[in-house]
Amino acid sequence: MSLSGKSPFYFENTELYKRFSETEDFQGKIVSLLGPILKDKVVLDVGCGSGKYLKLFAPYAKKMIGIDHSPYQIEHAKKQTKNLKNTQAMEEKAEALPFAEKEFDIIFASWVLGTIPQKRVQKKAVLEMKRVLKKGGTLLLVENDSKGSFEWIRGRATNGSGPTNDYNRWLIEKNDFVIHKKMKTCFQFESLKEAKRVFGGIWGDSAAKKIKKSHIAHDLIILKYVKID
Repeated sequence: MSLSGKSPFYFENTELYKRFSETEDFQGKIVSLLGPILKDKVVLDVGCGSGKYLKLFAPYAKKMIGIDHSPYQIEHAKKQTKNLKNTQAMEEKAEALPFAEKEFDIIFASWVLGTIPQKRVQKKAVLEMKRVLKKGGTLLLVENDSKGSFEWIRGRATNGSGPTNDYNRWLIEKNDFVIHKKMKTCFQFESLKEAKRVFGGIWGDSAAKKIKKSHIAHDLIILKYVKID
């Protein structure tokens, strides 16, 4: 069980994912850091999910477009942003973006590429995002760091090795991203019971048993690519 590929928690039991997304970074550190960068920009949110960041970044951006390949997530995103005149949510795939070259000032993607199981599709998605980015534009990825409680709960190595570390290294070494910022955030649930329900529903009983509090520490890494040509 996970959020990778055609996960039922993303395509069917969308309430579970929606709650997972809502509770992440309850302090708002991501928006505080990146919001000013998006000021008066035309922004594409790749893998926008239920529309969390479409809504949160809308006050900063000139225009926000969100795409996601789950029709259920797009339905949620449209509901979240129905009263926002500068946002649009579309059902599309990251590896086949329906936009012209050099159309966006900023492209934002939070925990998206790593959920694509096929490496060739990951590569294509990166190329597509770079294609539609304007010269001098910035591509921002919010990813998991390879250490901390979140990795441990999911059963991943927390010593700097393992798939999360390999994935982040691939982005840096093979795709020209640099580390923009590392930060510590957390998931904040209403109760321990809810935390166990959401994490257990996605990652199974072994994950739920590791959770002892209603808040779960989450180490993040924000990666940046600037298009120079």
